[in-house]
Amino acid sequence: MDEEIRKKFEAIEKRISILEGSSKKEDIILQENSPDEIFEEHDGKIVVTQITGETPKEKAKNIVLLSLLGYKQKLGELDVHASKLRENVAIHQIPLENFGTWVKELSPQSVIKKGKRGSTKITYKLTTFGEAKAKNLLKEMLANGKTE
Repeated sequence: MDEEIRKKFEAIEKRISILEGSSKKEDIILQENSPDEIFEEHDGKIVVTQITGETPKEKAKNIVLLSLLGYKQKLGELDVHASKLRENVAIHQIPLENFGTWVKELSPQSVIKKGKRGSTKITYKLTTFGEAKAKNLLKEMLANGKTE
C-alpha cells in the first residue's frame, strides 16, 4: 500500500515539475519579446503601445491587464496607481467615464483593488489568475499580430 502511494506521489511530482518547467520557459519567451513590441517605458511609466479588443470596454480591460503586467515585468512594481492605468486607457482615446465599472469587472478574479472608494490613492495589483490571463492575451497578440 505504501509503495503504491509513493509511486503516485512521484508521478504527481514529475508532472508538476514538467508543468513548472514549461511555464518558466513561456515566461522567459514572453519577457524577451513583449517589452519592445507591446510596452514602452517613459519617465518611470509603462505605456501600452498596442491594444486588442472589439469594444471600448474590452480594450480598456485589456489595457489594464497589459499595463499591470508591464509594470510588474519591466519595473518590478506590483501595486500600480489607478491614475497610471487611466492614463494608459486615455492614450488610446477610450472614454474614461466607465473606467471604474470596467475595472471592477476584473475584480477580484484578475485584479485586486486597494484603497477606499473615491480616494485618490487607489492602486491595483494583478492576481495570479490575472497575470496568466494577461500573459495569454500578450501571447495571442504576439502570435496573431492582431493589434491596433
